This record gives sequence, C-alpha cells and structure tokens, in this order.
Amino acid sequence: MNTLLAFRYERRFAAGDGGNGMPALKHGADGEDIAVRMPVGTQVWDAESRSPRLLADLTEHGQRVELARGGGGGRGNSFFASPTNQYPLLAEQGEQGETLHLRLELKLLADVGIIGLPNAGKSSLLSVVSAARPKGG
Repeated sequence: MNTLLAFRYERRFAAGDGGNGMPALKHGADGEDIAVRMPVGTQVWDAESRSPRLLADLTEHGQRVELARGGGGGRGNSFFASPTNQYPLLAEQGEQGETLHLRLELKLLADVGIIGLPNAGKSSLLSVVSAARPKGG
C-alpha cells in the first residue's frame, strides 16, 4: 500500500461497542478492535482540535498505533452478588467505543529526480519511460 486512495471511498471505521452484562454470572464481551492499514509515511492528525495535534507518524513498515479503543463490556450479575443476594437481577450495559475525527497526510519522497539544462529533453525522456504527459513549456 503506497497511497491514501482507499480512504476516499471508505471514510468511517468503527470498533465494536461493549456487550451488556448478562445473568448466569456472565460479564459482557469487550468491543472488537479493528485494524486499518495505512502506507508508510502517513501522518495522523486530530481534526477536531483548534491547534493541529499530531497523533501518530507512521515511519516503519508494520508499525501499529492505537488511536481509539472499543467499548468495554458491562459487568454481569456476579459483580453485584452479595451474601444475601447471590443471584441479583441487575447487570450493567456495555460502553460505547471512542469516536475520533482524523486527518491523514501522506509524506511523499521522490525516488528519482531529473536535473538538466533547459531544452535538454527531460520532459521527452519522462514521457517515453512512463505514462506521464508533462507539459512542454
């Protein structure tokens, strides 16, 4: 992956909400995490803050960064048990996952640079070896 083009069409990603606590001594499940693949060189900025704040700078292949957490599971009836009420009819709801608005920027570094005098044929060379159509002039 070397571009952010995939984020043009899919802009919303959501980790799971936590499950509700249940009877029969069961706690709710934690919200499921999701992983989003981004190219090396991506900077992740907080889009909601008034002053730009860099949250992550992906500089290595395979680097992992946690930006928002899924919701925690609710406590089941076993948490509320007491010596007098061993099976309470009470349980907590699961928590919602965190929500963030992010801005992604891709730092690009050129692999090759073409240097030469004017009218030396730089644009012609580029048009022959690639699909580029440079303007001549």
